[in-house]
Amino acid sequence: MKNTFLNDFVKFYFKNTKERLNDELIIMPSKRSVVALKQAFISNKKAVSIPKIIDIVSFIEQTSDLKILNHQESILEFYDIYANLKNKSLKTDTFENFYAWASVIISDFNELDRNLVDTTKFFEHHKALKTLNYFGVEKTKLIQSYIAFWESLPHYYNSFKSHLLKSNQAYQGLAYRKCFENISAFISKNNQPITFLGFNALNKAEEQIFEYCLKNTPTKIIWDIDQSFLDEKQHPSNTFISNYQKKWVKYKNKLIVFKSNHFSQPKDINVLSSPKHIGQAKIVSAILNNLDENEIENTAIVLNDEDLLNPILNSIPKSIKNVNITMGFPLSKSALSSFFNTIVSHQNHSAKNISYQHLKNILNHPIFNQTTYDDRFKILSQFEKQNLINIDVDELLSLNIQNNEIKLLLKNLKKYNNPQLFTKNILKFIDEIFSRQEHAAKTEFVDYQNLFLKLQSILESFTDLNFASFTLLFQNLEQSEKLNFKGSKSKGLQIMGMLESRLLDFDNVILTSVNEGILPAGKTDNSYITYNLKKQYNLPTHTEKDAIYAYHFFRLMQRSKKCYLIYDNDQSGFNKGEKSRFINYLQIFKSPNHRFTENQYSLSTKLQQKEPLEIYKTPEIILKLNEICENGLSPTALTTYVLNPILFYKQYVLCVKEIDQIDEVINPKDFGTVIHRCIETFYKTPNSTLSEDLLNEISKKIPEILTLNFTKIYAKNAHHSGQNLIQFETAKAYLNRFISKEKQDIKKNTIKIIEIEKSIETLFYTDHHRVKLKGQIDRIDICDDTLRIIDLKTGNVKPSDLKFNDFNQLISDYDYAKAFQILFYTLVYSKNFDVEIMKAGIISFKNLNQWFMPLTYDGKNSIDQTILDEFENYLAQLIDEILNPNIPFKEKDVNFES
Repeated sequence: MKNTFLNDFVKFYFKNTKERLNDELIIMPSKRSVVALKQAFISNKKAVSIPKIIDIVSFIEQTSDLKILNHQESILEFYDIYANLKNKSLKTDTFENFYAWASVIISDFNELDRNLVDTTKFFEHHKALKTLNYFGVEKTKLIQSYIAFWESLPHYYNSFKSHLLKSNQAYQGLAYRKCFENISAFISKNNQPITFLGFNALNKAEEQIFEYCLKNTPTKIIWDIDQSFLDEKQHPSNTFISNYQKKWVKYKNKLIVFKSNHFSQPKDINVLSSPKHIGQAKIVSAILNNLDENEIENTAIVLNDEDLLNPILNSIPKSIKNVNITMGFPLSKSALSSFFNTIVSHQNHSAKNISYQHLKNILNHPIFNQTTYDDRFKILSQFEKQNLINIDVDELLSLNIQNNEIKLLLKNLKKYNNPQLFTKNILKFIDEIFSRQEHAAKTEFVDYQNLFLKLQSILESFTDLNFASFTLLFQNLEQSEKLNFKGSKSKGLQIMGMLESRLLDFDNVILTSVNEGILPAGKTDNSYITYNLKKQYNLPTHTEKDAIYAYHFFRLMQRSKKCYLIYDNDQSGFNKGEKSRFINYLQIFKSPNHRFTENQYSLSTKLQQKEPLEIYKTPEIILKLNEICENGLSPTALTTYVLNPILFYKQYVLCVKEIDQIDEVINPKDFGTVIHRCIETFYKTPNSTLSEDLLNEISKKIPEILTLNFTKIYAKNAHHSGQNLIQFETAKAYLNRFISKEKQDIKKNTIKIIEIEKSIETLFYTDHHRVKLKGQIDRIDICDDTLRIIDLKTGNVKPSDLKFNDFNQLISDYDYAKAFQILFYTLVYSKNFDVEIMKAGIISFKNLNQWFMPLTYDGKNSIDQTILDEFENYLAQLIDEILNPNIPFKEKDVNFES
C-alpha cells in the first residue's frame, strides 16, 4: 500500500528537513510503528540514512534514567516492601491475599503518577471518602481494618516509590513522573529537533513533556487523523486531538495534520455477523478465500479478543503461505499448559497420593514419544490391576523405570517441603526433554524453562513463599508470558491486536469482535478509585477509554479500500450479541461514497447423508459365528443384535470390548455387581425358607457385607468420602429396603429360595442349526406353590417394560429387551427342569415399591408350555437370521453410536 501515513510522513520529512538526519529524534507510540517507519525510510529512494526513531516508552526510560518494571515485577517489589514493614499492623495479609489487592493498587499508582496527581492531597481525599461511608456506624473490627487499610495507602505509596528509586527502577507511571521532572535537563543536554509522530490520547505527564518541548525546542507534533474527522465537531475519534489543537493554539505552526480526506473516498464496508468464535473464524476464512495473492499482501486481521487467535489460525486457507502474528499467544493457552498445571497443582494437595486420573492424564500427554511407552504402560497397568483410585507417589518412585524423562517426571510428583526444590527438579525434567532433539514442542518448552527460571529467581528472593503462593505466581506468569511467532512484518497476511495497528495502514482490514462491550470495552475499570474521584482529579475514566478505541477504529478504516467488520451475534447465556456503536455510527452517518452492506453468516449444519453400514458374512465370519454358538448365546448377545446388528458384529464377532479403566466414582456396572454379590451372600444357603429371624440377621450384616464387596472392586477406603460415600450409602439404603420388602412379602406368602446366581445352559435346535443357550438367573424361588424366575436390576424398570402381546416385538424391538431376557431364562430353565407353570419377572432396586413385576403376555402373568413353544419358534427365527450367510449385518440406525 503506497498511500500510508508513514509514507506520507517520509515524503514530508525529506521535503521539510534541512538539518542533518542524525540530529533529529522521532518519537512514536509503539515499537511496531517504529519498525514500520524505519522500513518506510529504507523504501524511499532519497534515504541515505535514517534519523533516530524510538517509541515513547523507550524515551521515558532513557529520560527518567530508570528501568521500567513490568506489572508482575512491580508486584514482587511491592511485596518486598510489604513483607518488611516495621509496623506489623500494616502487614496482615498472606501473599495470596496481598497479590489480589496489590495488583489493583499498583495500577492505580500508575494512573496517579502518569497523570501527575498531587498524591498527598489525593490520598487524604480518598481516605476521607472511605471513612465517610461508615459515618455514624458502629466501628466493628472489620470496619476498623477496612479504614486502616485506606489510611495506610500513603505509607505504601511513599515506601514503594522510595524503594524503587533507590535501585533505579520504576513502574511505568513513576517513570513518566520522573521523565517530566527531568525533561528540562534532557533538553538542555540534547538540543535537537524532536518530532512526536502519530499520538492521540496523552496522559498528563506526556502533555506536559510535549508542551515543554514545543516551547523550548524546534518540536513538531504530527497527528494521524482524517480532515473530515476534525471538521465534524462531534465525531467520536477527534476528542483528544481537537482539544490539543485548542490548548496549544499558540504553537499551531508546530501542530501538523496532513491535508487528507481518505475516509470519504470510495470504500466497501461489509458488516458480517455470526455466533461464537467459530462463526467469526469461518467468516474470516471465507473472506481470505476471495482475496488474491496481491490483496493478501495488503490485508490485516485485527483481533479485538485474543481468544479468537487460535480459531482463526486454524481457519486460514492453506494457500496463504506467509502469515505474521504481532500479538503474542499466552502460554496458558499452549498445549503444554495442562501438563504443567497438573503437576504444579498436585503440590498444593496435602496428601502424598496422586489420583489415578491425574497420573493417567500426565503420562498420556502428547509430549512423551514412543520410546517412553513401555515405562508409561508399566506404571498405569500396575495400578489398573489393583483398581486403585489414589496412588502413593513413593510406590511410583519404587518402580523399576528405565527412561530418564519418566524418572524425573515421577520425582516431580512427590511432595516437596518447599517450592525451591520442586522448581529445581522441574528444570531438570525440561533439560532432559531438551536432550531429545526432535521434540515437536521444543519452542514451548523453552518458554516454560524461562518461566520456571523466573520463578526460581523469585523464590531465591522470597524464601518464605509456600506452594499456594508459588501456584499463584506460576498461573499469573503463564498468563502474562507470550509465545512469540516468527514472521515478516512487511510481508504476507498480518494478524494483530488493535493497539498494534497504530499508524499502520492496509487496503483490506478485517476487524473481529466488533461488539459493544469489547469495542469499546465500556465500564470495565479495575480500580479502587471511584468514578467521581477520577473526574475530580482529571484521571481517565471509561469515557476517555471509549474515545481512544473510537480513534483507533476510525483511523484504521480511513485509508482502507475494503473493511470487513465482524461481530458475534450470539445471544445465549450472558452474551448480548450486540454490534458496536461504531458500526451504528457508520450506518447513520454514511458517506455517499461508501458501499455499505450487512449480512448474517450462518454456519452450515447440513450433515452428509450416511448410508447404513452393511457387513457381508464371509466364510471367516460364519466360522466365528459357529464358534460363538458352540460357546453359548446369551440373552445379552441376542438383544444386542436386536438393538443393532452392527453392534453385535463389533462386540461378538470382532471382539471389540470397552477399554477397562479405573473410575474414581463407582460406575453403574460395578454398582450393580456389588448389589448382586451382596444378595448372593445374603441367601448363600440353597432351599432355605425365608423367615423374619433370618431377614433380621441379614439386616444386621448389611454394612459389613456391603463393605466387603465394595472393597473387592475399589480400594479399601474408597467409600469413605466424596461421591463414593454417597454411592455406598445409596447401596446400603437399597439393600435395607430390599430386606424390608422381603419381610412384608413373607407375611403374606411363603417364600423359599431355591438358588441364587444360578448358571444355566441348554442345547437348542432350529430348523437349520444347533446352538447352545446360556445365562445366569439372579434368583429362583417358590412363592407359595409357584416357581419364580427373578432378575434383579439396579436400574429403573417399570411394569410396562415387561408387557407384550406379540412375540415378534421381542425379536425386532429393543424396547422389549427385558421381557426377552426373562422369557429366555424361563425357556432355558424349563429345558433343564420339568415345571408346568411358572412366573418370571424383575425386581428393580430403583422401583422397589412395585416389588416383583411379572412378565405379562396378552394379559397373563403366568408362563406355561404354550407360551414357551411360541417363544421358541420366534427365537429360532432370530438365531437363523444371525447365522444365515445370505443376510448381512445391516445397521439399523445410521446415527447410532456404539
